[in-house]
Amino acid sequence: MDISIRSRNTYIELIMTDYKAIKGKTVQHVASDLDNSAGEGQIWFNTTSSDYKTIIKAAGSWSTSGALNTGRSTEGAGTQTAGLVAGGAPPITGKTEEYDGSSWTESGDLGTSRYYTMSVGSQTAALCTGGYTGTASSGTTETYNGSTWTETGDLGTARYGSGGGGTTTAGLVAGGGTPNLAVSEEFDGSAWAEGNDMNNGREYMGWANQGTQTAALVHGGGPGGNANVESYDGTSWTEENNLNVAQQGGAGAGISTFSVEFGGKNPGASAVATTEQWDGVSWTEVGDLSTARGDLGGFGLGTAAVAAGGVSSSTATEEWDFTSTLAAGAWATGGSLNTGRFDQLHAGAGPATAALTFGGATNSPATGVTAVAEKYDGSSWTETGDLNTARSIGAGFGTQTAAFGVAGSTNGPSGAFVDSVESFDGSSWTETTDINTARGYFFGAGTTTAGIVAGGNPPTTGASESWNGSAWTEVADLNTARWAPTGFGTNTATLAAGGANPSNAKVAVVEQFDGSSWTEVGDLNTAAYYRSSAGTTNTSGLVFGGQAVGGDTANTEDWNGTSWTEVADLAQNVKEQGGHGTSVEALSVGGWIGSVGSVVYEWTVPQNIKTITD
Repeated sequence: MDISIRSRNTYIELIMTDYKAIKGKTVQHVASDLDNSAGEGQIWFNTTSSDYKTIIKAAGSWSTSGALNTGRSTEGAGTQTAGLVAGGAPPITGKTEEYDGSSWTESGDLGTSRYYTMSVGSQTAALCTGGYTGTASSGTTETYNGSTWTETGDLGTARYGSGGGGTTTAGLVAGGGTPNLAVSEEFDGSAWAEGNDMNNGREYMGWANQGTQTAALVHGGGPGGNANVESYDGTSWTEENNLNVAQQGGAGAGISTFSVEFGGKNPGASAVATTEQWDGVSWTEVGDLSTARGDLGGFGLGTAAVAAGGVSSSTATEEWDFTSTLAAGAWATGGSLNTGRFDQLHAGAGPATAALTFGGATNSPATGVTAVAEKYDGSSWTETGDLNTARSIGAGFGTQTAAFGVAGSTNGPSGAFVDSVESFDGSSWTETTDINTARGYFFGAGTTTAGIVAGGNPPTTGASESWNGSAWTEVADLNTARWAPTGFGTNTATLAAGGANPSNAKVAVVEQFDGSSWTEVGDLNTAAYYRSSAGTTNTSGLVFGGQAVGGDTANTEDWNGTSWTEVADLAQNVKEQGGHGTSVEALSVGGWIGSVGSVVYEWTVPQNIKTITD
């Protein structure tokens, strides 16, 4: 055995007892790296590469959330699921809005309208101090109790554009203007007392919004853009490593040892979308905001932050997520179908490495339908037993060894819609109980013992039917009748996305089914029909391809249970394809690419696996 490997083995054995006590598992010896679920939070030894490995968090990313009711530059306080913004401009306002993790609700106004304030605390106990009234710097301090603001002791030095930290009973304010103050003050719940000065006076800075009076961090500022960073320990200020990008008007979230700084706008320059992450030692540039802006509000943690508002009168809200160990996903070409086809819609079943596709149209104008079924093993397709009835524009769900092919048309969109259902056992198809309403252009989800179908035409419908293993039962209709939607999940936790309404207008509407009723949730970013999807639960999935308002699209969107985020596009525009898998491993199969397609694309979201070298 190599001496270095022997040494590392000995080292790991020495720490094994402590590691097992902490993690509840021993270090596994495996020939290939652990998958997403097994590897989370663990260390393993790869016997093929002779390396110890673990999984680390990805770089983080921003996703769009519910817009502010009033666009403005502003400041915030609280967490990603319970935050607020107060004050702002233009015009100068005292408006307060509370955030619940998805939407904003107006609450009690500040007593004194102003902007460029310093805000910290929580949604039910916030502190807002200083600012600019339009005519002068302000020393006004107000505290919030979850509904109303109450004025308390004024600052010793009126100021605007300052930084700080703390709570309503132990607050800190530092710097600000005019001009470029260095003075700091501490708040005890009723009055301010001057503390030690910062090393570098400045204004328009960002700060770690969840920092404390004895562990604070301020960064950037102006005038003109500043990269300087300082931390406070309750007594004195210490210069830390600078930001990579000198910026004023940026915002911050987190604590003094782990935070993010984002956005900003220097005089005479364009606003930026830059985000930098602080690990207690240095700053690293990470994923940009979707909307570049300065003078925005920031609050939350370094792992879960919110960016809200900004100039000019922006209503944009974005959420920062640094909790995932998954890297950015991407599409790559997989093994081609033996029989090219389209008009499959969601006519497929199984995960990305064990998929089953069947039926579809093999020519244009889609009147040549096929009964051919093919299995995928992760690299190539093999023909298996044909459907008894060739069909297209139907729905499919289940697995590679237990699938359903439901309804559709035996003559494409021209007609001959059927209500017949066939069951697949891994080798052959058997006719089973018909659905109640013949239809095409709809979607299905679930298993051969617990499935659901919804939407379709003709005529355009929101009708849904649930399968219990022996019979189909009509359940609550979609709120928005539509044809050519897509969907995924189970028969009691389903997501229906996109499609076209009775007027044939493409929609972005998304609805969630709980086993008894449909409820509208966050819309897709791109309205389209003829899309496909992948997902086994209604809290995580992908929607991709389709026909949007401007034509066929390669657009891909990821669903996290609350909102949609645009991710990497398909390599080309595709519609009416099959979809299989999950949000981290998916397939786009065949479809219309300007002609009948046999192309297959594989979606993969890899883990951030790190080799341990120390």
